[in-house]
Amino acid sequence: MSNTPWPTTTTQTFVISNYSDELTNSSENYPGTEKNYQAFQIMVNTTGNYDLSSISEMDTYGCLYRGTFNPFDSTTNQLLCNDDSIGTQFKLRYNLESGVLYTLIFTTYREGVTGPFTVVGSGPDTVNFIPIKNI
Repeated sequence: MSNTPWPTTTTQTFVISNYSDELTNSSENYPGTEKNYQAFQIMVNTTGNYDLSSISEMDTYGCLYRGTFNPFDSTTNQLLCNDDSIGTQFKLRYNLESGVLYTLIFTTYREGVTGPFTVVGSGPDTVNFIPIKNI
């Protein structure tokens, strides 16, 4: 009789979350430009590696910030940005911490572009996308 242990396998589950919206001529613009953007607050309940990406017919660009986003100084609190990781779509991978507020900026590569889009989050738990709409 052999004392060889049974092989073990680990199955990692990913949760996929998404939010669909549309950039319009009424969307927020970077100051002094015609470049539209949509900001989302993001929170997760489980710390881990998450992917944030876009689905759209537009050429997209995304940035992730720890805390808040300042359109007058877009490098403040910036963690990472990406353009064209998936064809013309952005993909950001980051180790998000539970209970920490992040801001995701969805925008386009060119100015004046409008249209529908979906942002997708995948990781060990749900990504809560909360759109920030200035009134």
